[in-house]
Amino acid sequence: MIRASESFFYILGNRMKQLLTIGKITGAHGIRGEMRVMPMLDVTEQFFSFKTVYIQKKGNKPQKMNVQNVRLHKNMVLLTLEGIKSRNDAEALINTTVCIDRSQDQLEEDEVYIADLIGIRVFDKKNSEIGKITDVLTNTGSVDTLEIQLRNKAKKIYVPFRKCYFYQWDLDQGTMLADIPEEFFDL
Repeated sequence: MIRASESFFYILGNRMKQLLTIGKITGAHGIRGEMRVMPMLDVTEQFFSFKTVYIQKKGNKPQKMNVQNVRLHKNMVLLTLEGIKSRNDAEALINTTVCIDRSQDQLEEDEVYIADLIGIRVFDKKNSEIGKITDVLTNTGSVDTLEIQLRNKAKKIYVPFRKCYFYQWDLDQGTMLADIPEEFFDL
């Protein structure tokens, strides 16, 4: 299972990213500083468990803020943050991202963040490099799909992210071992 969509900056000496994006502020809701957030999580209800978030404006340092209230409304999250008291305050944050520190979320066994998959080099059973993961498609049905840019080719292949195809990964090293059937290369 894949949890949050993307991340923002690296911990020194580790390829794992520290902040994970969980949503994007798309508008103000009402006049008291509540904001509409487009969620970027598999389970939107996870928003209820976060006590603090980071607001990331493009090009600026993330700002840590306390969560005052969370509500769900029409496939959106309505979020109230400490210090955001008016519609004008909320509108000033439109198009910013809402992030959490990865330590706030615990992955289950065999779960991985999408952000940690992007850029992973994929190898076959003979340890020959197949290519690099360039995207994760999450709207392809019940199983997410990995987009892999083939090594030394302009071609990309799309493979369901299943343990039978991707049987071992080392996120710290940025590698994944795969047993991808030949028909995926011919599509």
